[in-house]
Amino acid sequence: FVDDMNMPEVETYGAQPPIELLRQLVDCGGYYDLKEKSWVHIVDTVMCCAMGPPGGGRNGTTPRFLRHFHLLCVDSFDDDTLTLIFSTIVKGYFKRGYSGDVSQQAGNVVQATMRTYREAMKGLLPTPSKSHYTFNLRDFSRVVQGVLLQEPSDQFQNKPSVMRLWTHEALRVFGDRLTDDTDRQWMCDHCSAMCKEVFKCDFQSEFDHIRPADETETGYGTLRRLFWGDYMTPADEDERPYAEVPDLQQLQERTEEALSDFNSASKKPMELVMFMF
Repeated sequence: FVDDMNMPEVETYGAQPPIELLRQLVDCGGYYDLKEKSWVHIVDTVMCCAMGPPGGGRNGTTPRFLRHFHLLCVDSFDDDTLTLIFSTIVKGYFKRGYSGDVSQQAGNVVQATMRTYREAMKGLLPTPSKSHYTFNLRDFSRVVQGVLLQEPSDQFQNKPSVMRLWTHEALRVFGDRLTDDTDRQWMCDHCSAMCKEVFKCDFQSEFDHIRPADETETGYGTLRRLFWGDYMTPADEDERPYAEVPDLQQLQERTEEALSDFNSASKKPMELVMFMF
């Protein structure tokens, strides 16, 4: 299986060398062994490929290669279809021992992710200096997947907990790509809007516990201090819950402890200094 088949760059004369190697396999059934100077037949192999339409870093593909395939074209999902798919997944997962307040937020998680995905595609467009500003369904699914890493627990019992978890996952998937303060502020304002309009929570008060002393209201500096993960539990523990990290000092100490453990067992220790990015 070859994914993103049309990603190879087109060279000066219009060819895509990786595609030509694949075409030789389909056309001729094998390759030359340059050491033995003999032909090697590739047998019992079926090639299946996938690619998106040209644009956004994807190129056109030569018809000389495409003529060997049966082509199946799948149209983009509309919002109703995506909402049905992901709502079914999240609602089914939230029935596994979560509190009633958490279970009721399944639709809000999907709705907030949908709006973030669509508005990011509309407002965060790729440019020569921001060529990585490309978003697809993988990003949508990564946000949902991150939310579902949280197991039922005493600390995850209400709507504000779900909102903070969703905000963290959206920041990791969408916010960490942003390269300037204008885009980061856009992301912060968008998270605030989702908190108020979708989750019906007070964006300012729900992040009081991590707000730095030099900020009077919740901004990007506060959201930078929002962490969820399983790294607060030692690696040798059988259960390592995915949970919010309320104390950054403990996080730094835990990270330095893990670094010390690594350096003590490694032949190439790493001299790293831990700090807020």
